[in-house]
Amino acid sequence: MRLRKERVVVILAVAHSVANLPAIIAGYLRDAPIHVIGVGRVEKDADTIESLLSVISIPKGVPLLNAGIGNAGLYNAILAVIKILKAK
Repeated sequence: MRLRKERVVVILAVAHSVANLPAIIAGYLRDAPIHVIGVGRVEKDADTIESLLSVISIPKGVPLLNAGIGNAGLYNAILAVIKILKAK
């Protein structure tokens, strides 16, 4: 897998509305030693619930860290990435 060759240790996946991009990436990398962090992107108030549901709709057995939604979620995700990289 190219991500392993490039020594990728964490992926930050941002999903808007009903896009389940973080869960798809985490499912694909389920057996890889790569952390996946999901953030729901919010552009308007109506997107809040859809963004939240898009990052928490994860099938059993798929390791995915959810950092939240909106700017607060993105900030939390960046802090988690820094922490993961410092641990390496």
